[in-house]
Amino acid sequence: MIIYKRAAFTSISAAFIVSALFAAPAVHASTAPPTFDITIGDGGFTTNDSGYKGISVNYRLEGADASEVVSSSVALYSGTTLLATNTSKSAEKVNEAKAYSSAFRTVIGTYTTSGTWNLGDTSWTPRLSEKPTKAVITLTDSRGNTYTSERSSLNEHSGGIHISWEKMLPSNIAPDPTTPTVVSDATEPLVIEVDSGASGAKLDYSGLLTSGAGDIPKTTIFTGDGISVAIPKTRITADDKSWDGELQTPTVVSNTSVTIPAESGSTVTVATAINVGAATTRLTFDEGVRLLLPGQADMLVGFDRDGTFTPITAECSADTQTAGDALAAGGDCFISVGGDMVIWTKHFTTFAAYSFAATPATAGLVASGDDTPVSTLLIGSALLLAVGTVVLVARSRVAAKR
Repeated sequence: MIIYKRAAFTSISAAFIVSALFAAPAVHASTAPPTFDITIGDGGFTTNDSGYKGISVNYRLEGADASEVVSSSVALYSGTTLLATNTSKSAEKVNEAKAYSSAFRTVIGTYTTSGTWNLGDTSWTPRLSEKPTKAVITLTDSRGNTYTSERSSLNEHSGGIHISWEKMLPSNIAPDPTTPTVVSDATEPLVIEVDSGASGAKLDYSGLLTSGAGDIPKTTIFTGDGISVAIPKTRITADDKSWDGELQTPTVVSNTSVTIPAESGSTVTVATAINVGAATTRLTFDEGVRLLLPGQADMLVGFDRDGTFTPITAECSADTQTAGDALAAGGDCFISVGGDMVIWTKHFTTFAAYSFAATPATAGLVASGDDTPVSTLLIGSALLLAVGTVVLVARSRVAAKR
């Protein structure tokens, strides 16, 4: 008879395997990949009025390993505010040792596309008060290393192609609060910059109107309070056909000028109220208008017209002109964008951001006979009745903060 015996080392091997499974993993020191011989050489940071109006940021790619560059980006700043960023389309466009130029357009002219760059200025609205002060060039190599260079002195003067920043923006206007700014061209886009001392400034569209209606140019308005209004090229119509054509730029008004009914069991707090349009008549637009209220993300919003407040309850599908244009005639919607609240609307009036809060809790004890004590407790809008061991709860709806 043959007897098979289990090898003596089996248990030892198993123990070794189990021990290995639960052993602490080895720790390997990580080091940054070695950098290549890549250098960002000098280049201009200038205004440009040759072929396009805008800013040119130039640099030279130098070094024996220039071909290892896989991407490049150029960011334009005013102080610490990022204005726009251009990114390279492919490695082959930015990995030769030569000079490069990246354009940021203030006015779209003959230079409409670039073979090298994805132009990031399409959503940038250049402003007199935000003159570019810095450009940052960043290269990335095939190992993931980055190389940066900064330009901090804008070359501008009143001769040649390097015109002043102010001349670069001929359609930007700083309005006089005492005299309405006359708008006479329905095709030339305007940028209106209202500083804090020009509150209540007006635009005069009367020359473009017939019986209270007419086509107006694309008009973007910025205020010193951080509010902005973007009106596309559109048709404006006043309920009053004798409207004088004067449109008031967005102006912060007293929170008490808006009366918002509080729901049962709650109190209402108005965070800000903005008046824009005409005080004597309702104005409507064929396309959507974008109103930005800074710092009011997730607030409730609505509008007041002749003392009647209407909440805006529809959320926009997106923060885009297409979404705004899709609104019904006279319609509105809201959307939070970062820390701000954006209202897309097809009418002007007084808009407000606000919130509801539950009424502070109060408590009381009510006796109801010797044998049936009844305790009551009011918490916000909820009434609790304790009858013996039975608790009854009654509630009223309170609007929740978005």
